[in-house]
Amino acid sequence: MTSCTLLGIEGNQASGVSKRLDETTEAFNVRKEEFTAAKKRCSHFIKEKNAEKEGERERSLMDAATSGFGLAGHRRPGRQPSIREGLDRTKQQQADDDIAKAMYATDIPFHALEHDPWKVAFKSVLAAGPGYVPPGRRALGGHILERIHQQVSEELVSQRIAVQKFGTTVVSDGATDENRRPILNLLNVSPRLVEFIKAENCE
Repeated sequence: MTSCTLLGIEGNQASGVSKRLDETTEAFNVRKEEFTAAKKRCSHFIKEKNAEKEGERERSLMDAATSGFGLAGHRRPGRQPSIREGLDRTKQQQADDDIAKAMYATDIPFHALEHDPWKVAFKSVLAAGPGYVPPGRRALGGHILERIHQQVSEELVSQRIAVQKFGTTVVSDGATDENRRPILNLLNVSPRLVEFIKAENCE
């Protein structure tokens, strides 16, 4: 028994009512599907916003932990040092101690670290990464020595070519020795070469 019969509707009128009921049911199902899809999109949007908020919260915590330091890692007045800076400072101190011990044990003069080749060497070691192993004495006196000799020879050839092309100029500058006595330094200068000639005592 149909709903139309229960309502006392028969014939063509019943057919029209039944058709409208079917259309209404179909429209309801379409709206239901649209609502379900909208609900899923809303849920996905809420999850994305929550993830963004969580990321912002983590960044805020990280900024708060490091806000006491400038761009160069120096501590700002009135701020508490972070754990990161404490660890970096410990590593820095350990590196200083190890370098000092190596110099003490091998009789390397302290002023050696002030020369550019040492600074370049330390930068190269850092660039090589933690797995870098220094060369042994055989390598230093063998193929590495030959490679450096080749590099220096090529540089000298390049300097000689520059001297032949542009010439050189003898220049001088004034200086004093450790006892404050005047000294005149004579240098030979070209675009690829600065060569010390001699120092004249001007007393």
